[in-house]
Amino acid sequence: MIYLIRKDRTDAGCESGADSAICVIYPGEPNEDLAYASQRLVDALRAQFPEEDAKERVASMPVPRAVMNGEWIFPRVLNFPANVDHIVAIDSGSRTGSTLRSLIRLAAQPKIRCISAFSLINGMTDLESLSLQEIASVRARTYDSNGKSTEAVIPVSVRYLVRTAAASAGGGSCAQCAVRDEYAALPPMSPSLERHREWLLKMLEPRNRQSVFADTPADLYGMSIEQEDCVEYLTWRSFFGDAAVDTESRQAVVEKITKLSDACGWTSDMGDGLRRERDALVRVLAAESDRLQVAPLWFTSVRNKIMKILWSLVGAPASYAIDQALRVQAIVVLSRGDVSGFSANFARLVQNSADNDLVFRHVLVEAVRLVKSKSGLPDWSDTLADQISFVSLEDSMQPDPQGNVNKAREDIKFLAELPGDARGPAS
Repeated sequence: MIYLIRKDRTDAGCESGADSAICVIYPGEPNEDLAYASQRLVDALRAQFPEEDAKERVASMPVPRAVMNGEWIFPRVLNFPANVDHIVAIDSGSRTGSTLRSLIRLAAQPKIRCISAFSLINGMTDLESLSLQEIASVRARTYDSNGKSTEAVIPVSVRYLVRTAAASAGGGSCAQCAVRDEYAALPPMSPSLERHREWLLKMLEPRNRQSVFADTPADLYGMSIEQEDCVEYLTWRSFFGDAAVDTESRQAVVEKITKLSDACGWTSDMGDGLRRERDALVRVLAAESDRLQVAPLWFTSVRNKIMKILWSLVGAPASYAIDQALRVQAIVVLSRGDVSGFSANFARLVQNSADNDLVFRHVLVEAVRLVKSKSGLPDWSDTLADQISFVSLEDSMQPDPQGNVNKAREDIKFLAELPGDARGPAS
C-alpha cells in the first residue's frame, strides 16, 4: 500500500514540502478492527517522512456513519486539515461498494490533488467491482462570491488488497474445492509426488481474512500478480457470466479468445496487454474449470482455440520463460479440457517440463489422476497407457550431476507400475 500511495502522489504531482499532507479516512464505529488497521497504515506512512514533521504530514480521520432504512449514511462534508492534498480512503470489506463511493465523495474537495481508495476484502459481484475500479477521476465544484462555479478534476485509484476480487462461495459450489478434493483422493504416491500433492492441497486450501491480509497479492497457485492482473481476471469472469445468457456477449468472448489464439504462436512478440489477458484467462479456467462446460467454451471451435493457447504455454523452449505457477495452471486446464490431447502428448509434456521440478511433478500427478479415474474412455486411456510405457522405457533421459533425472525416473516408474491400466479398475 505504501508503494501505491507514493506512486499516486508522484503521478498527481503532490508537493514534497510541509504544505502537502496525507489524510487517511475510514468508516468509524462500530468497526474497531479497521481503526487498528488504519493506525498501522498511518504509522507506516509517517515513517516515510522526517520524524520532526511526520505527524503534520500524515493525519487520520474516522468518518462517522449511522444506519437508516438498513443502509449506511455518511456526513454531507468533512473538514480536512489545511495542508492535506491527498486522501487515502480504506474500507475493510466491500459488498456493494457504497461505502467506498461515499468516502470518495467526501474526499472530493477542490484542494485535494489525488484520492487513493483501498478495499481490504472485496465481496462484490464482478460487474460491481469493475464498475468501482473504473472510477478514474471525480470533479469537485466550488462557487465564488458571485455564484460562478469552478471545477477541479481529481484523479482516483481504486484497489482491492486480495488475490482476486470475487465473492465467497459455499463448499457445495466451490470449483476450487472440487479440484482440491480430487487431489486429496489420489492413492499414495512416490515421495516427491506426495510432496507435490501437499503443495497443491496447501495452495487450494480455503483461506480466512487474516491469512489473506498477511500475504502479498498472488493467484490461486502462488504466482505474484498486480492490480492490472486482477482487473483482467474480473473482466474475463464478467464476460463469461454475460455469455451464459447473452448471444452478443458470447460473440465478444469468442472474439477475445480468437485474438489470443492468433497471437499465442508468437509468445515473445506478445504485448503486455495481450499477455495479461492470456494469463488471466488461464487463471480463471484453472480456478473454475467447470466453465469449459458452458457456452461458448463448450463449442468445439472455441475449445480448440483455448487449447492452442494453453499448449503454447507448456511447449519448450518458449515455456522456459513462463512462470512455473502459470505453467502448472495451464496443465490443470489441459488435463481436464483436452484429455485426449494430454494423453496423446504426455511423453512430449514430460520432456518439455524437465526444466522445472514443479511443472514436471504436476504433469505426472495429473496423469495419476487420469489413470485412477473410473470414467475414462478407451480411446484416450489406451493412448495414455502407451505414452506412460514409452516414457518409462525411454533410454535418452540421462542423469545430470545432481541426479534430478534419477529422481524423475523414480516418479515415472511409480506411474508405470500403478495397479490397473489407464481405464481404471475393472467393473
